[in-house]
Amino acid sequence: MTGGSPSEQPGRQPELLSQLEVALRDLLGESPKPCPSTKPGPGRPPVVAASMLWLSFLLCVLRGFSAQRAVWRMLALHGFWGHPPTPITDSAVYQRLGRAAPTAFQELFRKITTLLQERYAAVREVPFAPFATEIVALDHSTLDAVLRKLKILRNLPAGDPALIPGRLATLFDLRRQLFVHVGFEEDASRNVKFEVERLLTLLKPGTMLVFDLGYFAFQWFDLLAQRGFHYVSRLRSGTSWTVSHVLFEGGSPQLYLRESWVYLGQYRADRAGEPVRLVEVTYGQRTYRYLTNVLDPALLPAAHLVALYARRWDIEQAFNLLKTHLKLYLLWSGQRNVVLLQVFATLIIAQVVLALRTELALQAHADLREVSLPLLIESIPQLAANGRDPLRELTLHGRRMGIIRPFRGRERQVPVPRPEEYQYPEGRPPPRKARYAGKDTEPGRPASSSADRAARQRTVGWGIRKRRSGPR
Repeated sequence: MTGGSPSEQPGRQPELLSQLEVALRDLLGESPKPCPSTKPGPGRPPVVAASMLWLSFLLCVLRGFSAQRAVWRMLALHGFWGHPPTPITDSAVYQRLGRAAPTAFQELFRKITTLLQERYAAVREVPFAPFATEIVALDHSTLDAVLRKLKILRNLPAGDPALIPGRLATLFDLRRQLFVHVGFEEDASRNVKFEVERLLTLLKPGTMLVFDLGYFAFQWFDLLAQRGFHYVSRLRSGTSWTVSHVLFEGGSPQLYLRESWVYLGQYRADRAGEPVRLVEVTYGQRTYRYLTNVLDPALLPAAHLVALYARRWDIEQAFNLLKTHLKLYLLWSGQRNVVLLQVFATLIIAQVVLALRTELALQAHADLREVSLPLLIESIPQLAANGRDPLRELTLHGRRMGIIRPFRGRERQVPVPRPEEYQYPEGRPPPRKARYAGKDTEPGRPASSSADRAARQRTVGWGIRKRRSGPR
């Protein structure tokens, strides 16, 4: 990366606004080099190198600007990181951004992710399930509607689905608190279970997946077990099951635990093949039910299973970082390429922020959940503006300032039976013949008509409603 560091510029205050930019610079190393075009065309060569355009875009996202015009101002009026301003028109910047594919940012996101995974390989924020290769949360997040700036969008009413540019399919490393994969899907209305199995190719066998009821499907559970993955989920209300064996049952009327090996689905037309462990925790009059294909309670005790599912909230906090604190809720353009550039630029910044939180937690000997992300983002620029080392200051005074504070989340109490209290049969339940309702039908979108949904109870693979053919 060109340009000297702040310490190499005597007599000047550091030009970087915050420690975030310092960390970003360290992670970037050399600027991403654009691939030279092999197709000569009319006109003169670009005035601004692609690497400069990408870096200015990243800094505008980092500094919280709300329009792509800020990229032009940074390049043409201000400059950055020791680079002087470049005479260029705003329309030239808009056209470059509109034509640019997000390839450079996607590669940079993968590069930074790999670097951070290696740097924090020993971090174990989630201490449960040590047998799992990795522990990841799976979730999709729909992007907010774009502003109706383009001519083709101006006549669309507010709330029109056409204003939603797409959604993100994400895998979040719960141990290291980092995004490990983010894919963009243009159709935000499609069921999240559609082609979700392709994400498994990105994971190592033995990985533990944590996901919510949006992914509940018998075929999905069987596929995970058959491919060597572990999972933790909730049980969907109304789901039937057949008990194979009760492992433990006991507690008090206020706190009761029941663990069983079960087969999901009582009916021959729709049932899972692989056995699962059903954990039922009753608090007074309310019962919570969890599922896992880890059948041995010694490997994954009920208390750990419940706590592990609660950590699924971490990916929601990461989405909140993207959309609220890094302002991804305000999309700069309705053009697909600019949306993708902003999305992956924001993801790169989010990885840097999450890495700084991890670094602070390690230096302050605190749990990651004790470090407040909103207060961290608020405090770092203020400290850096005064010429102080933010990480050092927060390590020394973070607890007194309330940035590092005891975790306030609610943790559910679960009975902890002694090993000898479990009743094991002679062998584990074997797989049975599975049958998935509508398995011979291609998956598609969920039906939009409530009358059609009521009339057709059968579902296609992954539990996605079959689209009705012909006129309604």
